[in-house]
Amino acid sequence: MLLFQIANRFSFLILPLLVFTVAAVILVRRRASWRSWSVWGGLLAIFLVYVLISGQTGTSGYDSPESIRRSLANAGQPTLVEFYSNY
Repeated sequence: MLLFQIANRFSFLILPLLVFTVAAVILVRRRASWRSWSVWGGLLAIFLVYVLISGQTGTSGYDSPESIRRSLANAGQPTLVEFYSNY
């Protein structure tokens, strides 16, 4: 279960890193020139900058379903629960 949660939360990273890994393997097998490597490195740098700037954040402070249940039980008033995911 934990593996699926990690894969779901970081799927925006997993797929591009997989693509970059496959590209690196292809470049190594073809014994590519330095120009090919510089293009690949530039694309990787752009991706890393995107990840740093994108500001992907986690959940809103609830670590487990039990902490959500406690918060709802202690609210003392009607509560609107919105189900939303940003990833």
